[in-house]
Amino acid sequence: MSYKLNKLLSRIFFKLILLCLALTFINMISFKSMKFMAVIQPVFIALAVIWVSVPLAISAAILYPRACKHFKMKSWRLVVEIRRYYNLTPINRFILYVGSLALMFSFLSQFLFGGNSLFLTGFSFLVMSTSFAIDIYNRSIYIFKKIWSGLLGKTIVALLAALSFVITNYLARRWIYITTDLDPKFFSEFTNIVSIFFTPLSYLILVSLFSLVIVIPEFIGITLMSLLSPIKDNFLRNKFKRLANLSVRMRTGKRIEKLTSSELVLLNSRVLFFRVFSSPIFVCLIFYTFSWASSITGSFWYTTARLGLVNYYYHAEGTSPISKMRYYSYDGEKISTAIFNGSRWEFFTFNNK
Repeated sequence: MSYKLNKLLSRIFFKLILLCLALTFINMISFKSMKFMAVIQPVFIALAVIWVSVPLAISAAILYPRACKHFKMKSWRLVVEIRRYYNLTPINRFILYVGSLALMFSFLSQFLFGGNSLFLTGFSFLVMSTSFAIDIYNRSIYIFKKIWSGLLGKTIVALLAALSFVITNYLARRWIYITTDLDPKFFSEFTNIVSIFFTPLSYLILVSLFSLVIVIPEFIGITLMSLLSPIKDNFLRNKFKRLANLSVRMRTGKRIEKLTSSELVLLNSRVLFFRVFSSPIFVCLIFYTFSWASSITGSFWYTTARLGLVNYYYHAEGTSPISKMRYYSYDGEKISTAIFNGSRWEFFTFNNK
């Protein structure tokens, strides 16, 4: 039917185009009317456009059902991928619910009964942070699996590792300059050793920052969804029941009539807010942990790095390996002196003239 219609319309408009050409030719030979030319020209252009457009329009009409079907399939696949990406494992979901419940009891104890719920609050923060850490880990694994499957993903991961080494190398060179007041080029081997040693830590920090960045869009979106959830649910349930059922199917992968009572309870548990709230809790806990670890081990690493620098480059005068003063000759005429002050090594520079 479509083929016959296409052929019929194309033949009709093609004959009309030939008729316009014939009339134009007759007018140019016999009448030479400018008014006729002014009328026939737009008619000819319109017929030519319609003649070309008819097959395109019929083809678009033929392809429309296939395109819609393909679009629906792609959309549902995207929904499935998004659901897998945001899906919580049963263990992670249980941990999140326990932390949320502990947080609610903490608020209840503090605001209603005036009790000191510091332990319960800390416990809830720790549990919710653990849930968020597991969630971020699973999502990062999901993203990196998708990225690693292609050449571009492998390139991005390699560039991320290279960036980690560059950052670590820069920090090592900066520390050497501040500590010894010398150009880091005189300590290139030590700089490379420190850079290689701390590159995995730098890589881990960059990946952690990336993991926190991927939460920002959903933090905004889920917060808005949580705030508008009562209005949205009532509006959809009352006005657009089919759309509400579609929303449930997109979130769970099942029709609402096929959900069990337990699944319905989990669906209406309002846990989205706590899942979003666990993100800033996790960030605050990470910063607190880093500051606490830095206050405890910062001086140790600082002293150890100075000791390693002295043992690698500086030498004592005479035969005794134990000395509170050691020297390092660099750049031909200059000497750097390391003096042990009882707790750490201090560095001084003198000219050998």
